[in-house]
Amino acid sequence: MSNPFRNSIVVATVMLAVLVAGPACRPSPEQQEKTEEATKMVVQEEPTLVHNVVVNMEDVKGKVQWRPIEPVTARRGEGIRFVVREHTAWVLIPEGGFRLVSGGSDWATGESITAFKVKNGEAVIILDESFSDKEDLRVIHYSVLARQIEGQWEYVHGENPPPRMIIPKK
Repeated sequence: MSNPFRNSIVVATVMLAVLVAGPACRPSPEQQEKTEEATKMVVQEEPTLVHNVVVNMEDVKGKVQWRPIEPVTARRGEGIRFVVREHTAWVLIPEGGFRLVSGGSDWATGESITAFKVKNGEAVIILDESFSDKEDLRVIHYSVLARQIEGQWEYVHGENPPPRMIIPKK
């Protein structure tokens, strides 16, 4: 077999492999829908009003400790900004119905839970318009697990009960 003929066979084999493998590498319609659905979870528009939850340290009588987190009242369509500055925090909300607007990472949500990480900055979430009205006034207690730079993880609590969101009925 001569060299030019061998090269032609190799080129033809590679082209055949590309033609066969190309369509197989594309996602199936179901996978494409899941990818598009995950992308929709991140909201691009800013909420009408944003409330701040600040996770920070303070010096109390010579001892540095986490500052208590004040309750926040948010209506559907409004945002909640979790500010951690140079710290890192995990936020665990035992309710679904929240969407990520900006910042944050490791976002996980389900029908009855929302969890995300905020590192060196802030994250904004929005309370979805379709959030259910089970009661006239909803009070959601949530957890914030925070860490100073290379420090230990600690729960950030104010007065008992832990941090909370108050959601009025529509």
